[in-house]
Amino acid sequence: MAEGPDPVVADLEQEVTCGICHDRYQEPKLLPCCHYYCKQCIITLSSRYRPNQPFPCPDCREPTLLPDNNPDRLPTAFFINRMKALHSRIEKAHGKLEATCEMCPGGKATAFCRQCVQFICEKCVEPHQRMKMFSTHIVSTLDELKQGGVKELTFENPPPSKCEDHEEPKKIFCFDCYKLICRDCAVFDHRDHKSEFVKKAAPTTRKKLAEHLSPLKNLLPDLSTAVNQVKGTKQKIQAQKELTERQVNAKFQELHDILNQCKVRVLREYSALVDSNMEKVTIQEKGLDLSLGTAQSLIDFVERTLENASDEELITMQEQVVSRIDAEVVKRGKEAANPDPVVEKVDFGVEVFVCEDLKKLCENNVFVHEGKPIVKGDGIKTAEVDNCSKLTFYCGLKRGRPQVVLKTLSDDTSQQLQAVPVRGGVYSVEYTPRVRGRHHLLISVDDQPAHPRKPLLCVHQNTPHQAGQTSEGDKRNQ
Repeated sequence: MAEGPDPVVADLEQEVTCGICHDRYQEPKLLPCCHYYCKQCIITLSSRYRPNQPFPCPDCREPTLLPDNNPDRLPTAFFINRMKALHSRIEKAHGKLEATCEMCPGGKATAFCRQCVQFICEKCVEPHQRMKMFSTHIVSTLDELKQGGVKELTFENPPPSKCEDHEEPKKIFCFDCYKLICRDCAVFDHRDHKSEFVKKAAPTTRKKLAEHLSPLKNLLPDLSTAVNQVKGTKQKIQAQKELTERQVNAKFQELHDILNQCKVRVLREYSALVDSNMEKVTIQEKGLDLSLGTAQSLIDFVERTLENASDEELITMQEQVVSRIDAEVVKRGKEAANPDPVVEKVDFGVEVFVCEDLKKLCENNVFVHEGKPIVKGDGIKTAEVDNCSKLTFYCGLKRGRPQVVLKTLSDDTSQQLQAVPVRGGVYSVEYTPRVRGRHHLLISVDDQPAHPRKPLLCVHQNTPHQAGQTSEGDKRNQ
């Protein structure tokens, strides 16, 4: 069975791919937020904004401002170049790229020297085997590199780069200029600057970075917990949303079904009425068609007789024909002049009245506040109550204090309710329905009945009774 791709190689492939252009890094530059992209990608990204205006990092959205509007002033991501070189060696070792000798021109590489960090050909392998200066070098063939994996191609430190001015290795770091320099640069150009050899400064730098990294690592568990909490809240909100949508859809589907059943019943009854009247009119139509045919037939007979009968025949049948014509004129004349009104009127229809309950339900503005539904508006005349919940009704009076009586029509009982002042002239009344049926609020001021313009709140409650039970009060209200 073929082995899967090396996970280290896969991670390396992703590491050397730019997150903007999705190609291999070209001149990778490091942003202040420590994300890195190709130099040209950064130029393209910053060009969408005005000069000296920060642009967001594509990864973390951190505002970034180019030093002097020059991307060259950004530090180079050297470790990306190092990983690119390592990735290139891996592709050469596995034959994806052609490996040529890096010590002599034109030769095809057959091995790799870890100390020289170069691919070498057969001619260059020989001095590595016999010359004393190469005695400590480890040379591996390309087949051995494939078997050894990435470890065979890595190295602890790359060879130091050479100074552009003095052709000397850059082994010193200038802390004032924050750059690598050679010995000559340290003596002449940076002699008053604070500098130190890289090998000596590197351990201190690694320790310092590790110490600064420790507090950030300690935050990871808390950040992870916070992320999980937010995700949990998000899932709960989504679950509640889906539940509420199902409940709302179910309720309105129930209303739709009730309205649809009512529509079907009304149309069925109306169709029966229309069919009954149509049947009467059809019978009348058939009778009139028969009368029309009889009259036309008699006319045709008399006209043929006048044209074809002899004088003797005409005189002989005169009495019979005249009698028949006179009878038809009398009989059919009444039908033609005033047909019997088998249908009183033809503009009969159905007038559908939308009940005030439904209109108020659709007109009210419904808001959600702290998870509790609040209905604002004129109120509704009739409401379906799922349980014995407390209901609040507001009334406004210009003068006096209202006396409120709750009257239950189903059992003809009454109870006094307390009106609590809310603000100038506005009182609230709270009560909890305890029986099924219609409830009216009766308001009086100074023992005089009040007649508000708006309809008072009435409640129709379902749950206190079992299915199939109907009280006498319900029968009166149906």
